[in-house]
Amino acid sequence: MILKRHLALLAVVAFLLPASAQEGRRTRPIEIVAHQGLHGNGVPGNTVEAIAAAYSNGWMAVETDFWRLKDGSFACMHDPKSGARLRKPYRIPNLDEVLACVPTNGVLQCEIKGGYGEAYATEFMAAVKRAGLGPRQITVSGN
Repeated sequence: MILKRHLALLAVVAFLLPASAQEGRRTRPIEIVAHQGLHGNGVPGNTVEAIAAAYSNGWMAVETDFWRLKDGSFACMHDPKSGARLRKPYRIPNLDEVLACVPTNGVLQCEIKGGYGEAYATEFMAAVKRAGLGPRQITVSGN
């Protein structure tokens, strides 16, 4: 497996996932999670390119960050200043674009940043269900 210099790794203990999240995918005692996808060499984290690259290179799980925008949509970015740091052709993806990257045996760990409460989490999970991800989705509130 290729390890990129700027790739941060997180360990997630597989038994912490509900049994339904483990169905239909390979399980190990410890899962290695690609933090913000497989980024480096000019590819920024939390982009469709980094997330898709992680899955296509064999990563089973990817951690991402989401912020709620004024229009009610969710943007995949580490912080509100992320867009100013991106260079073309990369851009900040929305929630639906990120969810479309997740393979049938993949796990997406999402950190909802900004402490927006239950209503935001409910809307976020509704988008997850529309994408058909169901129990494989792990959501974590940042605040």
